[in-house]
Amino acid sequence: MRLITPEYFKDFKCIGGKCPDNCCIGWEVRVDSETLGKYDALHSGELCASIRRHLRRADGEAVIEMSEDGRCPFLNKDNLCDLIIALGDSHIPEICREHPRYFTPLGDRVFGGVGLSCDAAARLILSESGAHRYIVDECDGFTEEICDEELLERIALKKQIIIDKLCEKEPSFIDKLSFAIEEISPLCELEGERMVMPRKEDLLELHASLEYLDPAFFDRVRSALSCGPRLDRLTEQMEEYLSRICIYLIDRYLPQAAVFGDVLEKLAVILAQTLAIAHLFLSEGAHELEPCVRLAREYSREIEYNEENVAKIEDAAAELLLRAKAE
Repeated sequence: MRLITPEYFKDFKCIGGKCPDNCCIGWEVRVDSETLGKYDALHSGELCASIRRHLRRADGEAVIEMSEDGRCPFLNKDNLCDLIIALGDSHIPEICREHPRYFTPLGDRVFGGVGLSCDAAARLILSESGAHRYIVDECDGFTEEICDEELLERIALKKQIIIDKLCEKEPSFIDKLSFAIEEISPLCELEGERMVMPRKEDLLELHASLEYLDPAFFDRVRSALSCGPRLDRLTEQMEEYLSRICIYLIDRYLPQAAVFGDVLEKLAVILAQTLAIAHLFLSEGAHELEPCVRLAREYSREIEYNEENVAKIEDAAAELLLRAKAE
């Protein structure tokens, strides 16, 4: 199989205890069967006892229970993993080994990247400049996902056209999004309807229905979408960062539509997140790289990394993106 990743994928490195956030805090850690077998093979020692104490099994799944403060019990005071220190990478759950990397097998290809919820990954994504290039490598260890190969090819062509436009200095960011909608429209079955840019009030209603790890984060989203500045106030630097975020979302979600043909739904996920982050940038005055990285990471952690939230955005796709042609 061929592994296709953005060029910056090879440059990702976890910064461990230096991370201003931490993927070992506030997340549910599911333990895959292979790692669970390694834990069951441990029979003595303080670490073995600790694993037994914090491992919860139910309904065919195993998870590591977080401490009362939301920290992984194996995360030490230096924000380093005691499991890695004592046993090595081979004894941490697959999700911990791979995060923030993601891999999507489709036919004979695997589309990979790094997720926006990670500080180091978000900085790579937003710092990219010039053309968005890919690296293609041979890979194994993945199971082929059956998909519509013809649709995947059509998506790949449209995807590249849109990304090339997003990498250009002109036109404005909003005009680039409108261009993306026009390019994607032929891939959707529209009956008596046309695709439009999501409206601010619809984005606000949608985000009010989502779940948040930190409920106070919605207060910020609500403020940004209800009384924040208009998007025509975006600075050139903000538009550059938003273009890179949109490219990341397109890379991650659009190819997935080749499985079920849900192009409209994937486009909704891309646009809803990109536009919400744009409003947050303006509302909170994020002009430089670091504040923009922080906001993008916080949004991704709250919204993108909650499967139920992504599903709700997909369910709202028609209401977000479609209007009657006569309107």
